[in-house]
Amino acid sequence: MAATGPAGGAERRWDRRPGVPLGPPLDAHDGAVATVATAVLDGRPAAVTGGLDGTARIWDLGNGESLGPPLTGHRGPVTAVATAEIEGRPFVLTGDDEEGTVRIWDVRGGRWLGRSLENPIWDDGVEATGWVATAEVAGRPLAVVNSDETLRVWDLPAGAERDHPRYAEGGSRVTALTVSTVDG
Repeated sequence: MAATGPAGGAERRWDRRPGVPLGPPLDAHDGAVATVATAVLDGRPAAVTGGLDGTARIWDLGNGESLGPPLTGHRGPVTAVATAEIEGRPFVLTGDDEEGTVRIWDVRGGRWLGRSLENPIWDDGVEATGWVATAEVAGRPLAVVNSDETLRVWDLPAGAERDHPRYAEGGSRVTALTVSTVDG
């Protein structure tokens, strides 16, 4: 299965073998879908979409239903989404390019945890972007976040930036971010 978020605002699920849409579009954003990620959340294949309307939504890819109300609170468009499992619970991370914040949401409760991955790293007045990707390293769920042209790594259970070097991008603005495992 594949998921797409076109400029028209409605996400589509696709059966990759014949390349045909699976059911009607998942149309709930007020405007274009800016980002999409897929994951297995609580044993169900799911998609998370972020829209130019400043909301994120979680979808059950099996039946095309929305899993709860929209995730709201960003002041700008949601331009990045990622998922993580923290202490056995599924979470969604959403980022916006206007405030430069990355919020952490409890999927089961549908609520924001009340903290963002922003301070103290964005308190220096430098423009921030809310790009985020997640990975598990040595059994710890981590988030890689971009701000002020620097990639930083956060320990998600601790809610704190890791104590190791930050990875400078050499003055280039990061517009996409992902992580992968290479050689274990």
